[in-house]
Amino acid sequence: MIKEKDLSQSFKDKFNKALSLKSSNNYQDALNLFGTLQLEEPEYYLTYTMIGHIYTKMNQLNEASENFKKAVSLNPNSEKVSLAYFHVLWDEGKEVEALDEMKRFLKNNDSETYQEILDEINEGE
Repeated sequence: MIKEKDLSQSFKDKFNKALSLKSSNNYQDALNLFGTLQLEEPEYYLTYTMIGHIYTKMNQLNEASENFKKAVSLNPNSEKVSLAYFHVLWDEGKEVEALDEMKRFLKNNDSETYQEILDEINEGE
């Protein structure tokens, strides 16, 4: 996994510009810039994570889940990325896949948030 300290200053500057575009709801320009960044550093999980968030905002859940899936593969122990992937799968109606992601994460990590979700699911049964 690529760490932030290993990225060039140019990459960091472009990443921050893409984040600014995302924050100002300029999703298409942000997607374009993040796409360029993916080509420059294809193993940097945060790029896929940000693209996933943009697609979620645009209600393009399939594209969002594909990007979160890639981010999870690059950083499997990130709770935030796993939770984002879980939620978008759930919102797509892919509850079994979402629960599989939860199980995958919990196999090697602790998570209060996932525990709360499990408690809610069990209360609803």
